[in-house]
Amino acid sequence: MNATNTQNPPVPKQGKAMLTIADKPIGFETWSLINIPSTDAWHDELQEIRKLGIGMIEISAPCSRDEVQQCKGALDRLYRKCKELSLNILGWHAPALAKDIGLEEQINPITEMCSLLKTSSVTIMDWSSRETKRSSQIFKDYAQRLMEVATALNPTNAAEILDPIHVDFHVFAFHLKQAENKKGHVDDLSKTELDILLDYTDNKIGIQLDTFWLAKAGYLSPESFFNEYSLEDRHLSIHLGNKKGKLSCALGDKTGEVNCTAWLDFIKENDSVKNVVLEFMPGTLHSSKTAPNPVLVKSINWLKKHGAVII
Repeated sequence: MNATNTQNPPVPKQGKAMLTIADKPIGFETWSLINIPSTDAWHDELQEIRKLGIGMIEISAPCSRDEVQQCKGALDRLYRKCKELSLNILGWHAPALAKDIGLEEQINPITEMCSLLKTSSVTIMDWSSRETKRSSQIFKDYAQRLMEVATALNPTNAAEILDPIHVDFHVFAFHLKQAENKKGHVDDLSKTELDILLDYTDNKIGIQLDTFWLAKAGYLSPESFFNEYSLEDRHLSIHLGNKKGKLSCALGDKTGEVNCTAWLDFIKENDSVKNVVLEFMPGTLHSSKTAPNPVLVKSINWLKKHGAVII
């Protein structure tokens, strides 16, 4: 399925002191908000990243599809704290689509969560092929189901629903390998799961690329990836994955193998990139209650050396 124009995601309203690069907002993925606790222990983290100039967060799986009602109080407090700090919520990570439930059951938790967080963007996280092998036909069915969900959330005539929601798909390393059935047989030597996704969806679905997961699949620079995949009609969200090991986009640490500078050049030069998100391993943010985390400070300083500014 091809489309001529990129479906742009909603642009978060900018708060005060927003870190940007080439007019694209730089956000932070909040791993600490996975399965959001009933306590407000995450307040310190939000305050810390805001002081450093980051004005946007992406929330990692705040609660499961079946727990939205139980999460309401915590999500409301999270939204209010973000508003107090002038911290925009770019979107959130939703679990993979379930294959045995109807369309309404797929979209209702997404629309409710977006309503609670006052955001109009969601990223679908799909771990299925990491946990079990699946054939190209199974993933084709998944891609078509994803397209149905994206169309229901953001119809061509957006006036059909009050608040259209933009859908991204997070690409993992296993989406860049050939689809296999349970016996390990490769169904189509020319197709990876990402190929299939691009064939059976259109630009209603954006693509979220994480430099760490691309490196796990062997793509250490944007050139190596885009030599094999054309995403010209998709909007892109780029995650600079600051994880442990040589495949980290370590943002200034020369021990890494990923060409982070090339990724920043790509981000600056391509209008298809709509936002950039810093992503750290869980537990790496806090250092003390009185001093900013040195890893995050180092990353932001490195970004500033390569053109990032606070506006």
